Amino acid sequence: MATLSNILIVDVISELIATLRETSSITNLADNGDGTFTIETDDLKNLSEYDYVTFDAGTTAYQITGLNETNKTFNVTASGLSATTWISKNPFYFHGTAQRINTEFTRDVLIQNIQNGQFVFLMEVQSDKLPNNPLSSIMQESEIRIFFMRYTNANENTSQDFWDNDISEMQPLADAFIDAIDTDGRFGDVRDITRINYATWGDFVKEIGIPTWKIDAQLSGTGLAFTLPIKRNAINCTL
Repeated sequence: MATLSNILIVDVISELIATLRETSSITNLADNGDGTFTIETDDLKNLSEYDYVTFDAGTTAYQITGLNETNKTFNVTASGLSATTWISKNPFYFHGTAQRINTEFTRDVLIQNIQNGQFVFLMEVQSDKLPNNPLSSIMQESEIRIFFMRYTNANENTSQDFWDNDISEMQPLADAFIDAIDTDGRFGDVRDITRINYATWGDFVKEIGIPTWKIDAQLSGTGLAFTLPIKRNAINCTL
């Protein structure tokens, strides 16, 4: 019976994360005269403060220093900026097992990436269900635990700060990920999605009884748990 390997599954998730990169039109670009620009747009998409964006075909990433959802504007520090579109930076994606994740979080490159905007962590597949039915369109059902997080000021935030600045900012990204699965021809219908919000994700991992998995980084966001049905034609099917 043919099955996808864990390595292929993490690659498929990576492809889905890459589709979350957003592009939107700039309706007004104002030079504030102090080294910053205010960009007005028709849709803020999944942007949040401290995320990074590029403009038009450029490759320079600019960090968002302020965001106004009511006016659909955000600020960046720049010089001589001229553009008609902005493009969001792909969330930083990585994956691993519970046994290895603490080691991963001690690496400088990982800390730098999670401090610079949104990131997605996939806990590597723990189990697969293989339907014993040769007529089924589903080849296997894989257990998925995935977290949409951002670096936060856990030492100073109030409970409301966690909700307003972190959890509510990451939920649209998680929703967009599920939408990407729903429109991808390689998967069946995803049912019974469990969403758990985390003010301090490091506290969560200590609570589930894995003392070796102690995350020191200050992280907040939301997590999803669901079963992903993978069709038999998934290997030859493209996005």
